Amino acid sequence: MLCEKLIDRFNKAHRNKISDWFAPGTILNDGAFSSTQPADTTIAQTITFCNSLKYVDIILNNSNVSCIITTKALSDKFANVDKGLVVFDQPQTEFSRLHNALAQKYQNEPVFSARIEKSALIHPSATIDDTCFIGKNVQIGAGARVLSKSYISDHSIVGPNVIIGSEGLEFKRQTDSTLLKIAHMGGVYLEPRVELMANSVICKDVYLGFTRVGSGTKIGPLVDIAHRSQIGQNCLIAGNATVGGSANIGNAVWIGPSATISDGITVGDRARINLGGVVVKNVKPGQQVSGFYAVDHHRALRQYASLTSN
Repeated sequence: MLCEKLIDRFNKAHRNKISDWFAPGTILNDGAFSSTQPADTTIAQTITFCNSLKYVDIILNNSNVSCIITTKALSDKFANVDKGLVVFDQPQTEFSRLHNALAQKYQNEPVFSARIEKSALIHPSATIDDTCFIGKNVQIGAGARVLSKSYISDHSIVGPNVIIGSEGLEFKRQTDSTLLKIAHMGGVYLEPRVELMANSVICKDVYLGFTRVGSGTKIGPLVDIAHRSQIGQNCLIAGNATVGGSANIGNAVWIGPSATISDGITVGDRARINLGGVVVKNVKPGQQVSGFYAVDHHRALRQYASLTSN
């Protein structure tokens, strides 16, 4: 896919060494990386953090992770692997500070060539940042805002007051309870024939990468798509629905009005999330769920019938 090619090209053009960023006393093994990423990343040559045993095997089995920030207690788990290694008492805090520094360093670095095709129809009140790509026959409505590193493919429709590429709620609590804001260094990628209706919001990726919406997907009014989510092809997402960060929505999925998909959830192809459903665990392909919290649809109906039969 084009968005993966764009990220790979950017990665190859940017290399950092651990010793360029961290003091010698913290480095157990120097190494090279291109960007910060979570432990389960699919992007090569990245640095991540490990502050818990539950992440050790994920990192050890992920060849895309080239460098690790971890604690002294966990450092022995990575002693015999060919990865850069840095030790801190608070690895996630140091990772977040590095991430913010890289985001600032690369904020003006283009991931793709900015362009607005002549056939695009853009309302005079819409605003488009200089680092965006607007494809052929794209329509952008009144008051819409297309923010930095947003890629809108051919024949897509952006409705009135839609915001593409905003930052999401990403803060890390420090040891003194203050909140560190995490910069968003990625973008948004809309495949062809996507339609976003009035007042919907799509947040850009926190890391190097894209929040992605697949071709043919239609998103209703007041929908919120959080950072780093991946939405499949030909989905229908009804008004006021919320898709949490890093969610992975399959193809031809229906998400009903006011439904909520929690962070990191996977929803399989052709699944159906009914009206107001609150999804806190993965949904299988073709499964239909409803309720608060969302469970199998037929089970929910039986429970409801039981409650209302008296």
